[in-house]
Amino acid sequence: MLVESRGRVEIEEVRIETVYDSKTKHKTHFDPVKDSIRIYKIFGSIFFKFMLSSFSSSILDILLFSFFCPVFKTVIPLWYATAATVLARVVSALYNYLLNYKLVFKSSEKHSQSAAKYFALAFVQMCMSALLVTAGISIFPVFEEITVKIAVDIVLFFISYKIQNSYIFK
Repeated sequence: MLVESRGRVEIEEVRIETVYDSKTKHKTHFDPVKDSIRIYKIFGSIFFKFMLSSFSSSILDILLFSFFCPVFKTVIPLWYATAATVLARVVSALYNYLLNYKLVFKSSEKHSQSAAKYFALAFVQMCMSALLVTAGISIFPVFEEITVKIAVDIVLFFISYKIQNSYIFK
């Protein structure tokens, strides 16, 4: 119930009396291992769905980035990675938003509200990715563009999950 409420309802603590089976055998029916696994499965399912959504979006993003890099490299050699990142991210962000809204977080918030917040985050994330990938390629020319992009986007993935789970898809 706590996971499903996700801050939409106010939760109040109510004190209750603990009643045991007998006065001499104070045993709990909570199995720390089995019941903890059951609890973490609930919390983990949202993160697991987010990982799948993000992974499929990343694959789309990387494929588009790989396609756009050679196209822009001849046209704008200095900023080709930035242009490729922006175009790839616009397409993959739209795909990712729809997956996260419907399947991952099962948001009940209006599209206009969640989309505005999501695409603001996606814009900041896209800018960070473009900046860090372009800088990474310049600083580490021995690495392929894809390698730098994957490293940057993994870091941004964890930041994005926290923001989306806490603020965007309530």
